[in-house]
Order: sequence, then structure tokens, then C-alpha cells
Amino acid sequence: MNTEVFIEEMRIEEVPDACALWYSLSDLDVSPSFDSAERITEYLRRNPGLSTVARRGEHLVGAVMCGSG
Repeated sequence: MNTEVFIEEMRIEEVPDACALWYSLSDLDVSPSFDSAERITEYLRRNPGLSTVARRGEHLVGAVMCGSG
């Protein structure tokens, strides 16, 4: 079993996987209607290079959104 985790810049094509991860977490306050893939994609375009994902093999295991002012 591959246990290595790789951190890299979040790409727009990873937004659906990140949304699925976030929506699956009951303690995380996200809303599919407000925190939609379309809104997150626009956020990434406004804040390029600041958000990251963590992958273990082919699986997305973490995602962090960051932005500037």
C-alpha cells in the first residue's frame, strides 16, 4: 500500500474531487449551494498558485483553499 502523500498546487480539474471530499466531512461547514464547484473554480482563478491538494496515490486526501486580500 502506498502511504506517501504528495502536496501540490490545486488545479481547476481537481475542484470536483476537492468538493466531494469537503462535502463528505460532517464537521466542515460547507454548502454545495454556496461552495459550488463553479464558485471555487472562480476563486482559484482569482488566487492562482495559493491553494493546495494532498494526494496519496490516485486519491485526493486533503485540500486547502488560500487567497489574498
